[in-house]
Amino acid sequence: MVKNFILTLSEVLLYHFMKNLSISTIFLFLFFNITLAQESEIVPFNTLPTEMPFAAYAKDVDNTLSRFIGDFVGTVGNIRLTIKTIKILKNRSGTMPDGSYYFRDRLAFLYKIENISTGEIIENTLNSTLAQSKVYSNAARNGKIYFLYLDKSKCQNAANITLTQDPAQPTKFIYRFYEDGSWWSEDCPYASKEDIPLYLPKEMIVLTKQ
Repeated sequence: MVKNFILTLSEVLLYHFMKNLSISTIFLFLFFNITLAQESEIVPFNTLPTEMPFAAYAKDVDNTLSRFIGDFVGTVGNIRLTIKTIKILKNRSGTMPDGSYYFRDRLAFLYKIENISTGEIIENTLNSTLAQSKVYSNAARNGKIYFLYLDKSKCQNAANITLTQDPAQPTKFIYRFYEDGSWWSEDCPYASKEDIPLYLPKEMIVLTKQ
């Protein structure tokens, strides 16, 4: 009787183990399927981050970014600015405090700044990998594209840049630079944001698409 009781108890324990395992497996399966379904959800390209469903994809289905892809050159004073933009498909955003994230088609913005009087190369990121780019687009509408400059190696120093296409001259684009108050002061070796090196021109520049 004792032996039979032990076998019966073992069977009961095994049954409950398999039952719990099956439930866990089912929940895991459902979680991954829900996540995959959410990742495949396409939303309008210019959907704001605050309005983005979890793991949604703001896909450039209308080729809004196409006019801004390529090489651009312009000068201001003795400074020549060369820009190269490259499209990145389904670029993942950073993870939000609540654990959410989303995907968006973006442009990486690589550049070279040179003094045409002396030939000095002030800064050149044209040969950087896309992952090393400091500048990425975050929206584009009405012939204008908006970029965020973020230098993670220098106290998360941030700025904003726009390129606006001239409707009368489609190969002409207006470059504008905007200061941004964002930076990370904790453990930063610079006394103020103004001391952080940032070489992109602050003046307006008319660029020509090559």
